[in-house]
Amino acid sequence: MTLLRYLLSALPSRAHALLLTLLGMLSLAAQAEVELVPHCGGAFGLCGYVDKDSRVERIPQQFEDAQRFSNGLAAVRIQGRYGYIDHTGKVVIPPAYQDAGPFLGPYAEVRALQASGIIDRQGRWVVPAQFGRIIPFTGEVFFAAPVSVWSRKHQQFEDNFMASSRPSWLAGRYDVHKSGLFGSDEMGLYHLHRGWLTEPNVRFTRFDRAERGLVWAGTRNSKWDLRWGLMSMDGSWQVAPRFHRVQGLVGTRAVVEGEPEQGATAPGGAHLLSREGAVDPDGKLVVPMAFEWLTFRGGRYGVAHQGRINDHNGSRWQQEALVTEDGQLLGGRYFDEVDEAGYDALPRVRVGATWFSIRNAGELIADQKEGKPIEACPGGISILYHSDGDEFLKPGGQSLGRFPGDWSGRCPGPFRVTREGNAWLLLEDGSWLDPKAPQREYRAVEVNGKWGIADLHGRFTVRPQFDQLQWSAEEALFAYRDKGQSGWINAYGKYQPDPHHNPFVARARSLACPGGLRYVEKAGLWGLQDGQGKMIIEPRYRALSCFIQGVSWTVAPGDTAWCPLGPEGKRREAMPCTKIFYPMELSESYPEVFSTDTFENSVLWTRAWLDYHAGHREQAPRWLTGLWMLPTQTLGVESQ
Repeated sequence: MTLLRYLLSALPSRAHALLLTLLGMLSLAAQAEVELVPHCGGAFGLCGYVDKDSRVERIPQQFEDAQRFSNGLAAVRIQGRYGYIDHTGKVVIPPAYQDAGPFLGPYAEVRALQASGIIDRQGRWVVPAQFGRIIPFTGEVFFAAPVSVWSRKHQQFEDNFMASSRPSWLAGRYDVHKSGLFGSDEMGLYHLHRGWLTEPNVRFTRFDRAERGLVWAGTRNSKWDLRWGLMSMDGSWQVAPRFHRVQGLVGTRAVVEGEPEQGATAPGGAHLLSREGAVDPDGKLVVPMAFEWLTFRGGRYGVAHQGRINDHNGSRWQQEALVTEDGQLLGGRYFDEVDEAGYDALPRVRVGATWFSIRNAGELIADQKEGKPIEACPGGISILYHSDGDEFLKPGGQSLGRFPGDWSGRCPGPFRVTREGNAWLLLEDGSWLDPKAPQREYRAVEVNGKWGIADLHGRFTVRPQFDQLQWSAEEALFAYRDKGQSGWINAYGKYQPDPHHNPFVARARSLACPGGLRYVEKAGLWGLQDGQGKMIIEPRYRALSCFIQGVSWTVAPGDTAWCPLGPEGKRREAMPCTKIFYPMELSESYPEVFSTDTFENSVLWTRAWLDYHAGHREQAPRWLTGLWMLPTQTLGVESQ
């Protein structure tokens, strides 16, 4: 550092300033190379960012919602509105939006007044909020849907989503750069200066990287059949619609399905309704439409299947083949099974019970994988491949035997192995866990003197870190001791309070919120207080929730909706209220009915849940399966 100061002092002032600027840019670039991911928690459920690899906190938990970074910026919610921060946590676009999506190139979709528009990286409106959706595609071209079309289909669900303190509606709805787009939603291409390039009646899904300006587009023909073609960013067809189904490009091939090649028939001469082939990066059909099922995973060969069987054992294929990039069958035939990944750069095929390696010219040779290591834990277990069962070796190289069938786990172990018809756990030292011991889903496992927790598949749910760890069947928890401290954790390492056997005490623990706040009751009304007894929300609400993403959902006497309160106890005016809220949700279930009014039912159910855990009620309110019993016309969300 002294040398650096000396060198800086010796530079002319202009060069000195330039060097400092360069060092600052290098520092920011180094920060940007660290991948930051959202991490939420604490008493108010706020979000910050941690280093993805080290899990070290880089931006403190201070936002109500936090999205992943995209092109150097991340959308966050502050006081009920969305804005954007940079990698240092500095707000660079002030919070002003109902919702905000990721920056895709220079633009991002944001919502205001129940409509979508586009902003640039300075937060300036590029396209006013006048669409149901408008999503950056490439350059100055966007996917867009008019407000009228989008609202008719989605508005009610979006209101529910936005009023339930879930993460951003826009954040997870699309990523045209990586995945499919909208499925059944019809949109059009819209240009920043020229307006609509197509009618908004097209379905889109990913073909290749957005910057290439090509996308699969689906339109309906005169028979109302959906057919897919390849559309350019100017709205013209590079490949006219002809395919029944399409997939994104993987490597240099994208699988398509459509009318079979002329003269193609199924085994036995049956008429074919459709067949699969593949196109190249320009959309040219290079693998003929001649396959019953085809996939390319980015390797040298694709895999074709034929002869689907459906019986009591499920659905499976009779034969498989390796397909070259121009559609030829490697070896000129189908096999009983293929392994395109193979071993030592050669794919593998199975004929009957025997595996072979196959050269690129189609010649079958002895299986190059036979007897080769497929897993080798440093100083621990080794596993050799054999066609009649993989062989496990102890750390010293002594064979533990060959075991046909599947096994699971990874270094350093343990491994789950089927042995003598039972599922055993093979530990890192080559010892076996007794299968006759009481079977649990999770077990304490020692590695190099430290204890962790692994499931029966050998996957660690808690990395080895404790001096001692022991399962308590009575408490259904793991007791730990580490560095002189002791306590309890569950199977995923979450610290648990000391267990008590009094059922009313156990119930009362459920009145504690994640992060340390607790429900408190006074004269039949509820509030929240912290661990020191400080009142966070005064007990004047018929029902309320723990803090979720910086807000608690509350119903005061006389209210007709659930409304969000912030940590300071004030109403979040920027967020809508909702008619229905439950402190938990179960899929394919509905809450026990206390009232025929959906709003009142959600309040009474939540009060019953609070009363049960406070010991005022013998039975907990239930979630039931079957048909929802309340009037269906009142189930929609209403905002106020």
